[in-house]
Amino acid sequence: MTISVLAGSYIIVKTQSETDGRIFPYNSTSVTAGFQRVRTAIEMTLPKIS
Repeated sequence: MTISVLAGSYIIVKTQSETDGRIFPYNSTSVTAGFQRVRTAIEMTLPKIS
């Protein structure tokens, strides 16, 4: 697939490691854990609606 990117984005893509076929490889477990931490933090700061 070919997509157009801005010059700054292209530089980021080209500086990534080429050991994986993905541009931004991630561990899905880590992403899930991070999302849950942020969700909990946000819930603590939101006012309760009755």
